Amino acid sequence: MAVTVKELLVKHGVETNDNLVSDLKSILTGIPASRLTEVTTERNALRADIADAQSTIQGFSTLNEQLASVTSQRDDYMGKWNGHQNSITTKNLESWKSKSSIFDAKKGDAQYDKIQKVKGKFAFGDDLTSEQITSNLNSYAIYDDIGYFGEATKVPGESVPPPKAETSKKGKFGGYDTYLEWVQHDYRAAAKWKKKH
Repeated sequence: MAVTVKELLVKHGVETNDNLVSDLKSILTGIPASRLTEVTTERNALRADIADAQSTIQGFSTLNEQLASVTSQRDDYMGKWNGHQNSITTKNLESWKSKSSIFDAKKGDAQYDKIQKVKGKFAFGDDLTSEQITSNLNSYAIYDDIGYFGEATKVPGESVPPPKAETSKKGKFGGYDTYLEWVQHDYRAAAKWKKKH
């Protein structure tokens, strides 16, 4: 066990006071008492700063673990979402490939002229985006519903769409006499009406 300077002086019967102890420490260590006090104060302040920093680091470590957990969950959900989207896109692409063969009509075929009139409203190619595929399928469904490519597969609903304000016609299909005529002139409005009814 280490003995302090003060204890050593008392042991040998020397009457002590704080100034004497401080002076002896300076002599024994070679460091002036004021500098020793200053260094000790700085050391204690640095120890307190280190303790604060370690506490902050622990807080950051906890936040980092939470962030890693949330990021992992997000990545799992994004993986599932992307898988679902890819599945839908694959299904829609297969559906579009089977339906798009109608646009391969050759000159002289019965529906060639009819197909050429609407072919420009569709996107074709091997690198279609999912949005293009969906748009193609929606447009195809509209034309197919009215029997444009052959026999109608669906009958328009019982409700009647409002006539277009800018037409002078009084027909019950968006201002046109037939649903087919409406689709030919304004297929987006016809599709919007069809979705509601």
